[in-house]
Formats: sequence, C-alpha cells, structure tokens
Amino acid sequence: LSSYYYFNKYQTSELYTALDFDFHKSYRVTDILEYQYLGLEGGAEYYNNNDTIIHTSDIYINATPYYKASYGIFRFKAGVNLAFLKADSVSKFKIYPDVEINVNLFPGYLQLYTGIKGGLQKNSYRKLTEENPFISMVVTDRWLNNKIGVYGGLKGNINKQVGFNIKTAWRKFENEYFFVNIPTQIMTQASGMPNELYVVS
Repeated sequence: LSSYYYFNKYQTSELYTALDFDFHKSYRVTDILEYQYLGLEGGAEYYNNNDTIIHTSDIYINATPYYKASYGIFRFKAGVNLAFLKADSVSKFKIYPDVEINVNLFPGYLQLYTGIKGGLQKNSYRKLTEENPFISMVVTDRWLNNKIGVYGGLKGNINKQVGFNIKTAWRKFENEYFFVNIPTQIMTQASGMPNELYVVS
C-alpha cells in the first residue's frame, strides 16, 4: 500500500493511492515439471489531479493470473494481464500478454531471458516534473498504452561484487509524451519563468 500528495504553490496538485498484491500457491499441474505455482498478481491505483483549469480523477485496476514452473535449467512464467481504466467518463478494458522464459546457462553466473509484456502506465504529474521541472503548471495527463513489448538479454555475475545485464527491447505504444518549448510573453516575477515546456503526447 502506497500513497503521496504532490503539489506546488500554483494550485497544481496530484493525489495518488495504490495497492499491489501477489497471491500464489504451489500447485502440481503435471508431473513432468519441477516446482509449479499458480498465482494472481496486480493492483489498484487512484489518481486525483487538479490545476487552475483541469480536474481529473482516474481509477486503474489490473489483475494477472499466471502460471510459473521450471524444468532443469528452464524457468518460465505465462500470464494474461487484464486491465481496466476509468478516466473521468471514459472506461476501457484491455488484455495484454505477460510471458517470460529464463535459461540458466551457467547457474549463478549466466542467465538468458526473453519475454513479452504490455500494460497501461500513467504519465503522472509527479513523474513529468521529476523528469523536467520546467513544464507548464497545466498538464493534460494521459495514460501510456504499451500495446506490446518484446525484450531479451543476458544477465549474470562476474564475482560477488560485479554483475551485468545486457538487454534489448522493442515495443509498440501510444500516448508516449515528449516536451515542446513554446516561448510565451514575459511573465511576472511571481509567476515564474518567461518560457515553459509543454507536454505533448
């Protein structure tokens, strides 16, 4: 369970509350595989955003039923991410894959992994301002839709103090954000900077 209240002196604020969970139990589906788990992971998130112009209230709930197992040097997870988003008067329900395969080439030293995932992620005001503190105080916040992402790599340990992770990934998405600098008229000293960066997605 986590929460924060984020605000500035120009009447922009963000209230966030979230609950994450992961319930799982050892369950033998077949005698061929070694350890086997059936589980359900996910969470619920609530955002309440205010500024001088816009007020939004978002609820996001996701649940991923999954199956984990191993056979020799192979470990895998197979699940389906069920996501529900209610943003003001609009509701969306989406389904994403959640699959990962790991191969312990040299147990404890070298591991090969690959997977496919997707999901929704809030472009929150806190996240945006931590990345760029010079953005406008009025932000149209949206949810990043990672339609599908494919990744893979190698990770391992050289010794007890040194490890590595080499990863490559590709994803298809919508509503990714970027910053645009738009010169404005000189603002009063009390209002802040003469120029602001706006968020476009």
